Amino acid sequence: MSEHYAVVRLDRDYLRRLARIRRVTREDVQYGYAAFIECSDPASCPGWIECDGDHTGYDPDDESSPAYDMYDDPVMIHGVEHEWRHGHGWTVEYEGCPVERGCADLDTEAMDMTRPGRYLLDVDWDDTECHLTVVREETT
Repeated sequence: MSEHYAVVRLDRDYLRRLARIRRVTREDVQYGYAAFIECSDPASCPGWIECDGDHTGYDPDDESSPAYDMYDDPVMIHGVEHEWRHGHGWTVEYEGCPVERGCADLDTEAMDMTRPGRYLLDVDWDDTECHLTVVREETT
């Protein structure tokens, strides 16, 4: 099972973009820290994403469809295995870590955002939303 971390570091991309607009101040650097999500093993994190391919003729409610009543079984569509998820339609396996990709629900109040740091996270999924809670700061 992979572990997930919030890594607080100076956001150098932000500071470079800011420098194109105006001179970067000490205060900009002081408040220029951001948290980035990292996964210890993205290949082992299961996840799915809505498929944006053509699914014409694969309506699970249509009796003439090869996907009729296939709500709980995988269906091969355009050469890829799909799974039906209510509210999302046909979905496919997500390559990589879905936590790194899209968990925006990170409480930065539990982290010191004024210096570099690494925080172990607890990841909790409901049907489609990801919630991240800081467990502890990792020390090196």
